[in-house]
Amino acid sequence: MGESLVSLVVLALGVLGLIGFQLQTLKDTKDSVGRSRAIVSIQDIAERIRINPSATTLVPNPYNVGFGPAPGAAQNCTANVCTVQQLAAWDLVRWKANATAALPGGRVAIQPSPTDPRQYAVMVCWLENTGDSAAAAAIVQNTTVSGSIVGMNLTCPAGLTGHLSYVQPFR
Repeated sequence: MGESLVSLVVLALGVLGLIGFQLQTLKDTKDSVGRSRAIVSIQDIAERIRINPSATTLVPNPYNVGFGPAPGAAQNCTANVCTVQQLAAWDLVRWKANATAALPGGRVAIQPSPTDPRQYAVMVCWLENTGDSAAAAAIVQNTTVSGSIVGMNLTCPAGLTGHLSYVQPFR
């Protein structure tokens, strides 16, 4: 009788260990998916800049944008002929919308290098490990975000995980 009880306790501990291992695996998989989506978002804006190289010579550079909403109203450049400036604004609106849709609490910012006009710092931030989109929205809405970025120092808003990459869309 006592041996059966000990066997049952050992079995229960083994099952609990397997459940814990499975939960950790699920968490790690979700983290990997978020990071993969962030990298795709970074590649997306790098390609958009590469397609519109004339915009990078404008002052101020239209691809310099913080974590807030994309500046100004953008004309739909998919359906209309756009100027270089309008295409850059459209790129930012689409890029920010795509990141928001792909990542829970998704926020993005980009800044050109002050020393190399071919290089950009791109930061993609998101809320890790949440399945509740309402909770993600509440955290992002309660986050104070600075509108200015100094130098090449980008930092995610509080409560968000980020991926910073330096891209050089021109060779």
